[in-house]
Amino acid sequence: MCQSPYRPNQRRKNWFINIEVFQETETLNFSEKDVRIETMRSSGPGGQNVNKVETAVRALHIPTGLTVAAAEERSQYMNKKLALARLANLIEARNEENSCDQKESMWRQHNLLTRGNPLSVYEGLEFKLKT
Repeated sequence: MCQSPYRPNQRRKNWFINIEVFQETETLNFSEKDVRIETMRSSGPGGQNVNKVETAVRALHIPTGLTVAAAEERSQYMNKKLALARLANLIEARNEENSCDQKESMWRQHNLLTRGNPLSVYEGLEFKLKT
């Protein structure tokens, strides 16, 4: 119970807090060392090049098990670049999704705060326990 130093014109002097410990979400780092590249024959138009040369590429991110494939280009090098870019985008999207889930979880916990039923009462900016 005290006047807020951050909101001096606020009439309310009772502030309720809840302390929770949240685990920080694990962020996945994309590294080409963690990727297994497989080549395969492509399908579709392209004639002899498609039939004889393994230009299609499948990239597997070993830690997560995410898999992408690229077969749009005629060169294996370009398909490999495409597959790695797609894999990096997938991992970035997964990191963003995990971050949003954690923020949502924290907001839900914030809404569960019970106001008006204090377990302990502290006074002043020094937080001295009121008996």
